[in-house]
Amino acid sequence: MTEGGLLMRSWLRFLFAILSMTAAYCQTTGHWALIEKKQYYFEEPPHQFGCYTGSGKGSEGDFVTIHTATATCFKENRSLISELKWSDPPGVLLPREVAPFKMSHRLAENGIGSMLSLGNRITARIDAASVAPDRVGGGALKLGEIGMSSDRNTAGAMVTIVNEESKEPVRMWGKASYDVVLRVTVDGRHSWVWDAIYRWRDEAVGWCAGSCELGAPGQTVGAGGGTLNVGVKTRSGTQWTATSGATWVRVTSGATGTGDGTVTLTVERNGGPPRSGTVYVAGQKYAVHQDGTPSGATAGCNYLIQPTSASAAAGGASGIIQVITAPNCAWRAEKAASWLTIRSGESGTGNGAVSWAAAANNTGDPRSAAVVIAGQSVAVNQAGGSVPGTPVINRGGVVNTASYRAGHPPQGSIAQGSFFSIYGDEIGPETAARVQSYPLPRTLGGLRVEITQGNTRQDAYLVFASKGQINAIMPSNFPIGEAEVTIHYGGKSSVPRPIAVSKTDLGIFYMRLNDNDVAIAQNVASATDYPLNTFDVPARPGQIVILWATGLGPVSVSDANAPGGGDMTGVPVEIRVGNVVAERLYAGRQPETAGVDNVYFRVPAGAPTGCHVPVVVTAGGKEANRTTIAITSDGRPCR
Repeated sequence: MTEGGLLMRSWLRFLFAILSMTAAYCQTTGHWALIEKKQYYFEEPPHQFGCYTGSGKGSEGDFVTIHTATATCFKENRSLISELKWSDPPGVLLPREVAPFKMSHRLAENGIGSMLSLGNRITARIDAASVAPDRVGGGALKLGEIGMSSDRNTAGAMVTIVNEESKEPVRMWGKASYDVVLRVTVDGRHSWVWDAIYRWRDEAVGWCAGSCELGAPGQTVGAGGGTLNVGVKTRSGTQWTATSGATWVRVTSGATGTGDGTVTLTVERNGGPPRSGTVYVAGQKYAVHQDGTPSGATAGCNYLIQPTSASAAAGGASGIIQVITAPNCAWRAEKAASWLTIRSGESGTGNGAVSWAAAANNTGDPRSAAVVIAGQSVAVNQAGGSVPGTPVINRGGVVNTASYRAGHPPQGSIAQGSFFSIYGDEIGPETAARVQSYPLPRTLGGLRVEITQGNTRQDAYLVFASKGQINAIMPSNFPIGEAEVTIHYGGKSSVPRPIAVSKTDLGIFYMRLNDNDVAIAQNVASATDYPLNTFDVPARPGQIVILWATGLGPVSVSDANAPGGGDMTGVPVEIRVGNVVAERLYAGRQPETAGVDNVYFRVPAGAPTGCHVPVVVTAGGKEANRTTIAITSDGRPCR
């Protein structure tokens, strides 16, 4: 058989592996961790004529201010009483994530009439803790502001981190050498300030080293607190972690795990209003919704709320929540998430019903939010499938085509000039489209894959496109660093997924066989004979073996064409066979195949023999996925 025929046979074998693999998951590479909380009080000088006084009472998240126009200057004392509530500061802020923060203001009493200048406002913002505010995100980041108005109440609002000037959402990007502070200020004649100080940690939170699933995206717990269990399902050997993003929820067991497992959460007692927090479990967000002090409910009344949870399909859903109570007992229904709507039953007295609706979920991720009635939380858990006609990239669905490793730290990245695969739903044509010749296109089957980093935008080179999978090549000249991948298909665009682009991140093509990752490799039998390494055709000590891989690094020629080969001597490569260092002979592009690399090495004389001898390749200081090859002392079949 000719060399070209053998290369094509091997190419077809590992192409089959490409098209049949499953997705892994990706997480962020670090986070802002809450390290300290402080409280301050600033008292204004007394009014020169003693006309006004002010005071406040309560605690963080639930505060009442009382301002009085005194009889010294008026006929009688008149009070302005404000009830102010806001969210607990999150225990974790993730890069690229818009953090929700709920604040509400209620004017409980207005005996002063139109003199609202005495009233209070509540402001939340993020600033640098130790440097000028303009050092953070190009300007002070303001969460929002709720103040007095001429009506008697300002409804609660869910606000996100927005730039103070543009009012556009701002994500907490990347690490910094200084702390940042989330500051909540209640001010009128006096000011009360609560600071939550965050520091950057170079640690991923709640990651999964493969594909992990949870039974549901959230659940509820009573005001008294308690213990919750979260089940994790994944394949044997897959590692994962769990990290709480709420100061009042602790991971008491299952902070790390391998394979299927359970995370146990301990929730503290809640003496304030209902609240929701996030726990990062095995690469997913898990919501904990806790009951609390009722808002708008009649004191001394009991309320039975049914059901305590509800499920919604990805395409949207609606439902009814029953409220059972005495005829003279008032209640109010509230929701926090923008994708939930209360269609009817926002308030009532006696028995009643709350009608809710969930909008279509086109993010691809399961999500959970609460409808709160009389202080009790009803979890609405929505599936993360696709919405018909809208492309959705799976969680962690951008992976190295060879290793299946996630294209984002801490598990991996997508190297310049390397093959990567995207998994999702509705991301391409029903009938798969394949490239038959060079040059590789940037559009295939009516879709394109856009990679963005700031103002830099490039389309990937495409090789395969289908409804659930895309295989592409990262352009060699795309900048290194954090980036996002978006699919444009059928006139619609997917929600971007984060990736990291690196110079080198090698993946070895393999096939799973009897719980072993068997490398796609060839033995060099002669100048024209390169049989695949199998149990029947193993390598022998001293023989040259060729590994098929992707991710050694960029090339100077176009990725749209066959590269023509060339040893990448600038990339340090070490090969160990059964923990014995092997001689590196070549590490570079496979001459006939864009984006694909070959690593040639000689089986060392002291290498162990067997059907599954471990091969570990380290390139550019990063260890590739571990695979095995077959080796016998004389080249006879191994058994």
